[in-house]
Amino acid sequence: MRNQKKQCIVIGLNNFWESICNELARQGHGVVAVDIDEKQIDHFKDAPFTVICLDPTDSHVLQKLDVNQFDFGVVAMGSDIEASILTAINLKDLGVPKLWAKASTPQHRQLLEKLGVDHVVQPETNMGVRIAQNMLSESFVDFISLSNKYSIVEFIATEQLTNKTIEMLSLKKRYHLNLVAVQSADSINFTPMPTDTINSGDLLIIIGLDKDIQRFSEAEL
Repeated sequence: MRNQKKQCIVIGLNNFWESICNELARQGHGVVAVDIDEKQIDHFKDAPFTVICLDPTDSHVLQKLDVNQFDFGVVAMGSDIEASILTAINLKDLGVPKLWAKASTPQHRQLLEKLGVDHVVQPETNMGVRIAQNMLSESFVDFISLSNKYSIVEFIATEQLTNKTIEMLSLKKRYHLNLVAVQSADSINFTPMPTDTINSGDLLIIIGLDKDIQRFSEAEL
């Protein structure tokens, strides 16, 4: 099933997160970007998404944006650890259902994870588009980047996949993907057979080209 249009709020503007905002907007999703620096705001005035100047560490100011109405939020000011932590706390307290954040150090990452941030990243600039696409996938669980083109990805079995055999999925033929394993609640199958059936909640561990992985994640299976 294709992704429904979603709403995202991004706190902190820089070149990396601009690529994510642009990718989300390109796919028709709603994006609101927030930064405290007016000069940064001016730089993004012609961007294809809404840009607002305010202090995200002030929960009373942030509350006026009705941030609980967004599907997910992004805390992008990785270099300012104090502001990052305060903003993450505010977004969680104000009810943002799913939160992503950038960490500048392993210690910063640990703090964000302890606060309950759903996904913490320490990204390189050229990963922006890939992360934006993964944020929009309902079935996406995790990925390990093997190179600039290949990844190992975990997908949770959606309703469209449940009760289908592996042969019916035609991963190799239709998407040029290799199924490495299938993990259920109590076991993991490293030698899945064509006649094996996918059950609700199973994790499919797949390896292949990023473009083919994305094509599979968007397919109406």
